[in-house]
Amino acid sequence: STGTATVGSCSGIVTGVAAGTATITYTLSTGCYATYGITVNPNPAAITGPTSVCVGFTITLADATSGGTWTSSATGIATVGSSTGIVTGVSAGTATITYTISTGCYAVYAITVNPNPAAIAGPTDVCVGLTITLTDATGGGTWTSSSTGTATVGSSTGIVTGVAAGTATITYTLGTGCYATYDITVNPNPAAITGATSVCVGSTIALADATSGGTWTSSSTGVATIGSSSGIVTGVSAGTATITYTIGTGCYAVYAITVNPNPAAIAGPTSVCVSYTITLTDATSGGSWTSSATGVATVGSSTGIVTGVSGGTATITYTLPTGCYTTTTVTVVVSPAAITGPTDVCVGRTITLTDATSGGVWTSSSVPVATVGSSTGIVTGVALGPATITYSIGTGCYAVYSITVNPNPAAITGPVVVCVGRTITLADVTPGGTWTSSSTGIATVGSS
Repeated sequence: STGTATVGSCSGIVTGVAAGTATITYTLSTGCYATYGITVNPNPAAITGPTSVCVGFTITLADATSGGTWTSSATGIATVGSSTGIVTGVSAGTATITYTISTGCYAVYAITVNPNPAAIAGPTDVCVGLTITLTDATGGGTWTSSSTGTATVGSSTGIVTGVAAGTATITYTLGTGCYATYDITVNPNPAAITGATSVCVGSTIALADATSGGTWTSSSTGVATIGSSSGIVTGVSAGTATITYTIGTGCYAVYAITVNPNPAAIAGPTSVCVSYTITLTDATSGGSWTSSATGVATVGSSTGIVTGVSGGTATITYTLPTGCYTTTTVTVVVSPAAITGPTDVCVGRTITLTDATSGGVWTSSSVPVATVGSSTGIVTGVALGPATITYSIGTGCYAVYSITVNPNPAAITGPVVVCVGRTITLADVTPGGTWTSSSTGIATVGSS
């Protein structure tokens, strides 16, 4: 039955055609022959499953005909479980997988083992909002992330961006489907830095971060320094600096600080007398003046005019709109007591002025009108007019007193001798005066 098996007429090579039995006959030229019964057994069903596998990975092959055994033609390239059909890639190449049943009949299947990409290289940690770059020496692959809510990766760049704290697996896949994986930890950043955003040269501010255990640094120590553990910023020179707070994972928060210049030094006197004024100035415009002790000295907020109120010291501050300032100390010295005495003196006559504060010196503003004894306070009228008498003590503080020098009446005319019981008449051309006698027991005079 050639439908079951064929045989080469000269070779005796029998080829199974279909399952069944056939009789093979060998015939001589004489017509005599011998016969042989052949059974043709069926092959197992065709093997099914993937045709490729990556090195180190597995695929599962199957055959609908049960009871067979699996073998590999090249176990250095791919192995196969004899009863399971699970193929494991060992090294790049091709191998033939054979499924043999008990009759010795079998089915074969070609498997390609593809190489994996090289190991991924790069950092294993990234901070939220920051990036790292991963690389793979095998080109042509595509990058993916197992958790884009934790970390994203550029499909062609390998640049990983931290999105939220957690872990993500980054995969680099070749066109063959073979891949390498890499675990990334996304670390949280410290809390936002809090505190003032500006500081004056030579002054300090304190910054804080709710996340403990970090270290403070300044991007420009020539502008601002910061205590590495304290967060205290000191202004060094005008400008800007970035303050960074870094925790142990390397994650950090940044904060911009502006360092403002102080105004120029205050110029002007450093002392003033009670009730008197001095004027202070500052070359930097736009500031305001204040006094630390208005009971000792007041100052005009826009003028810088200091008025002494009572003895003592006060700190006068000149502050710019930035809050930066400079100070000077003003001493308020007590003035002498008020001068007492007459306010008028006649030409050629004297009056005596006094001051309860001892040790001072008397002077006249106009010696052609009135002179005064420097230590006595005796004022002598010299000529008609006003003059200011000043009493100065050692501190430079003084009291003033206005004096008017009045003219004398004209010379008296008339007799210079009178008898007892008799009268004479005297006259003065300056009207309006009153007559008196120095000794009424010797001579009396009518007052008008």
